[in-house]
Amino acid sequence: MGFSLSMANLLGDDPLPIGGEFALFDGDVRIVRNEQRKYVPKGRGAYWVASGRDALLALVGRYGLSQSDELLLPSYICHEVIETLAPRVRVSFYPVKADLSVDIRSFESRIAPATRAVLLVHYFGFPHPQLQTMARSCRDRGIALVEDCVQAAFTRVNGRGLGSVGDAAFTSLRKFLPIPDGSWLVTRSRFPMRLQESPAHRFYVERRGAVLRIKGLSHQYARCVPDSVFKEAFALAEQAFGYRKPAPMGKVSLHLLRRFPLDAWARQRRKNYRQLLLLLPSKVKPLFCQLHAGVVPLGLPILARHRDALQQELADERIYAPVHWRLRGVPKEYEVAWNLSEHELTLPIDQRYRSSEIKRIAKAVRRYA
Repeated sequence: MGFSLSMANLLGDDPLPIGGEFALFDGDVRIVRNEQRKYVPKGRGAYWVASGRDALLALVGRYGLSQSDELLLPSYICHEVIETLAPRVRVSFYPVKADLSVDIRSFESRIAPATRAVLLVHYFGFPHPQLQTMARSCRDRGIALVEDCVQAAFTRVNGRGLGSVGDAAFTSLRKFLPIPDGSWLVTRSRFPMRLQESPAHRFYVERRGAVLRIKGLSHQYARCVPDSVFKEAFALAEQAFGYRKPAPMGKVSLHLLRRFPLDAWARQRRKNYRQLLLLLPSKVKPLFCQLHAGVVPLGLPILARHRDALQQELADERIYAPVHWRLRGVPKEYEVAWNLSEHELTLPIDQRYRSSEIKRIAKAVRRYA
């Protein structure tokens, strides 16, 4: 990184924030070339679009979906996915178990004559355990399977990026990188896609990029700047500079992506995950207790009995742990998903941090537990 967090701690007594929105440092842009290629599934139509939402809307057009068609979503799902799809296609759900796996019989019982597509989520960077089985079930019924790799953009299985089993796959690179926008979308075969580049989208990318750089430049003074300030700045960019979707990925974002040290960052995420997993107290229940080869985690998800209180305790120590997700739009009958939503907390383990920050997270969790 351009600025070492550990060295920054020497500048004062208050700790630097952990988690929250990314910042873009000069040192993040290296002399590396196109490491991103190995993380994109091979052998399909590949497109660079602006976001996960843009990718979803492109797929709605690709499969010609309308309100007379049904798209099955897992009951544990980000509300933004529902908000993007619901105005355009009839959304229904299939149940997710407490370990984020799926009971195949229950899944198949939700498939109706109107079902045209199924969304499968690779949660927190870990490959879905029923991927192959669900793919066969969908193929047998002539239904499209879409792999949601938003939380698993850099996970590789057998040397290949996730997303090569279903009929389509997409991600959202902002979840992993200090980048204004960006998502890859892949499909089994190429199709004509109308990506709408516009001044509004270019303006949006420029403003988000500016906030990323300002946060990077001001990081040494971050003890005096609440993370909420930058969060509000990013939110303002989202609201004030809306654009027509789907749009192509911004040129600035493509330039950065080709020069980020993605391999080194993936290794750092894995290293941080393993270290934090070992340091967590026994009372804390991780959702994934093993880190298999090739998995590049989004964060370390845990289940906490008093999740909101723990989240606030961590925030008081400037450790910002997000919730994935606070459900909205999912029927209450899916009790397991709602229970997960009430107890899940994602501890940060990304490439910005080294051993000292991971120990600080573990110490704070131990103190609360």
